[in-house]
Amino acid sequence: MSGTSLHLVPRRTQSFFFAFLPRTCDANTDIQVSSVHLCLGSRDPPGLTLVWSFDWLHAGSVRGGLAWEPLPNKQFVSGEEVAFHQLPQLASTRIHPRRPHLSVTLDHKPPVLLHEFYPLSVTIASEEVNPLTEVFLSLGLVDDLDPKYYSTTHFTCDAPVVPQQVANKLQGFHLDDIPAAGQRRQTILLRNSEVGTRRIFVKVEYKTDVEVDNQILCCSCLKEIYFDLECIEPFTFSTKILNLKFQPIEVLRAEEQFILQVDLESRCPLPLELLSGTLELNSHVNAVDKELKSLIEGGELLFWMQHI
Repeated sequence: MSGTSLHLVPRRTQSFFFAFLPRTCDANTDIQVSSVHLCLGSRDPPGLTLVWSFDWLHAGSVRGGLAWEPLPNKQFVSGEEVAFHQLPQLASTRIHPRRPHLSVTLDHKPPVLLHEFYPLSVTIASEEVNPLTEVFLSLGLVDDLDPKYYSTTHFTCDAPVVPQQVANKLQGFHLDDIPAAGQRRQTILLRNSEVGTRRIFVKVEYKTDVEVDNQILCCSCLKEIYFDLECIEPFTFSTKILNLKFQPIEVLRAEEQFILQVDLESRCPLPLELLSGTLELNSHVNAVDKELKSLIEGGELLFWMQHI
């Protein structure tokens, strides 16, 4: 409105409107009117200038931060001119980001196993009327988790190779443009070296052309979702001491033979192959079978032992 001539008529209220185009960095911030300057007369020679300053430091006072005392409300008859003091006084407003017109869906099959690469498929489906450009995908751990998770969680879009240094976030992974009503799919690999539940974010940023008041504007949009993943051991085991009748016992006598039973429980949806195992014996315990061969029955390892 700078340089616009304002023609004021006595005893009549005149409204003037201001428009501006926010930038991407202005989203989720407030616009505050700090002052209003009204110049009366011509600029050359300069006329009278009236200034109203908004007192933000005393916004909670009786005046509510206004540069003038609040005027009492007054009813008016339909058809009459709206008085100045009946206009709403709003000295600040919030800049909200444009709502993204797309959907983000995840495709994965739990459980998440320790030390295994776990695939996460992210599908981005556009609902915009124009193509999506400058599409970026970010994914990783949120910022308020146990510190141990940040050094034991790794995300990658490359080959499943054990990393020397983990990356607990993928920031700004560039995707190809998405046509109107089209979609794009990206697979991310996740590897955990610590059991526990992690909260993960998925963020999609893009630009698209939008028509506003018969004008084409380039808008930046963002969509973010959250989900939890629990990492577990591929299998667990427990041990029991049995007598030769396969009955549990709690006390052993010298020279008495017993059976050490190890129960295995797999949590993996795929078959597990046992490659190796180690059994450490106390100096007072010997194996009856020097080769220490085990019998496997229904996922149990049985060892014949003798307490000396």
